[in-house]
Amino acid sequence: MHGSGYPQNHHQFVRLKMFVRAIPRVEIMRGTYWKAANRVKREIDDFSGNEDLESKEKTMDTVKEVLAAKGGSVFSVRPGASVFEALEVMADKGVGAVLVVDESGKLVGIFSERDYARKLEIRGKNARATLVRDVMTSEMLGVEPSTTVRECMSLMTARRIRHLPVLEKGKLVGMISIGDVVKTIITEQELMISQQAYMIGQYERSLAGGP
Repeated sequence: MHGSGYPQNHHQFVRLKMFVRAIPRVEIMRGTYWKAANRVKREIDDFSGNEDLESKEKTMDTVKEVLAAKGGSVFSVRPGASVFEALEVMADKGVGAVLVVDESGKLVGIFSERDYARKLEIRGKNARATLVRDVMTSEMLGVEPSTTVRECMSLMTARRIRHLPVLEKGKLVGMISIGDVVKTIITEQELMISQQAYMIGQYERSLAGGP
């Protein structure tokens, strides 16, 4: 049963174990999520292989589970709010973006720190005099609660976006960030490592003639 697979994966296991332990300290705490996300995705693919993709997808956390763990609170502002008001909400809630929802409850955009930096700060615009509707990002990609974290990572890294609104049957139920995705992937990978460590230990003991 243990055949040829374990010696081949042992060095990958050691490398991945060291890598996952280093990422939270070196990259996530610095906030360099894109670098962390791409490296995690690359290491997962190298370590796990593609032959077990279907089974991995079945065990991968979904957006619904991530929202349940972090809380499904949705922080939003109206399109007619000032950018200063939006920044106040973001600072108060400790988030990097807020969704923009109109009076009927319809999602019409998202306003992020990136929007502020690119559309106001470098252009010298006044945050108190500028409305969110004039600088928000209207074209958005969303996901469903059943979307896997791996799918979110692929979407975020491919499109270079940091936040994804979560919609269930057209209703806004939350938002997931690149930070949520990276942290969830690392937690999952640590579980995989502990399982691999046990199996590799069993294999090495069998080579040594142990029980």
